Amino acid sequence: MKRLRKAISMAALLSVSALSACTTETVIGNEETRGIVGGRDANSLYFKGMATLFVNRGSENHHVCGATLISDRWAITAAHCVDSSQIIDGKAVYFQETAAGDFEQFGALRLAAGSPDLSNLYTPLSVHIERIEMHPDYQPGFAERGADIALVKIDGRYAGETTRLAHAENAGWDAEQASLVMTAGYGQLMERGALASALLGSGETMFSPSMTLQSGYLPLVDADDCQRQLRRAVRQWEIDWLPEDLSIDAETQICAGRGVVDSCQGDSGGPLVGLFSTSLAPMQVGIVSWGIGCARPNMPGVYTRISAYADWIESVTG
Repeated sequence: MKRLRKAISMAALLSVSALSACTTETVIGNEETRGIVGGRDANSLYFKGMATLFVNRGSENHHVCGATLISDRWAITAAHCVDSSQIIDGKAVYFQETAAGDFEQFGALRLAAGSPDLSNLYTPLSVHIERIEMHPDYQPGFAERGADIALVKIDGRYAGETTRLAHAENAGWDAEQASLVMTAGYGQLMERGALASALLGSGETMFSPSMTLQSGYLPLVDADDCQRQLRRAVRQWEIDWLPEDLSIDAETQICAGRGVVDSCQGDSGGPLVGLFSTSLAPMQVGIVSWGIGCARPNMPGVYTRISAYADWIESVTG
């Protein structure tokens, strides 16, 4: 039972060998060319600005979380995806917890976007991160307490299409008004899924639960029902990292999924997208945050509600 939907530990990733090969080219352009449990290959048109946050360590690259670009310089993700990273000499560095409980530098935290296939990691955009802003109400290590949202600024410019965000002032444009909601990511395809890898044209290796972007439709779950289901699971499975009286805040969180399709480890930070009958363009209404297991029967996942943080997003990005 993993509490957050960030990718599995770096130690586990280090033991995986390359399984497949492809050719890549390092360029910046505007080409639009969680694996999700129960999902399928994603249609990129629904997930504008989809990105991977990955750690580069020598010749190895490890997918950590999803993110989405909201402008040519800024991306949005979950705060728990970046709370173990620091900016050092103008670049984000990922710190990994050791067996002794200490933290050591593991590698550079970077962002890549523009291709739904991680074997094309360096096409068309792969950049360093120069700034990290976590919401001030977020408590590191406790995504379930809310405010699990962060913004990262890249040191290059993204020329592709970006995601549209739901805003509080846009009445009728939130998750509950959507005809359908769906999520996407490079995370695990089952609760205890295996890892995939690819040998890049650069000679580096990419490790990720899923190399291809996956997506799936989800039913929304009422906040009170969601809270009851999660509390029941805490008692039934004696989950010690969650309080028995945990609460879901309908103003700042969204619950979605009842099993079959769900986000999973490695999908954290990715989008929850709404499709609306009054608009042809999808809109991002949430961010993958946390859950109990993956696709367990009647067990919803929890997503950060973007509209609740619209003012903060504007204050940071201008």
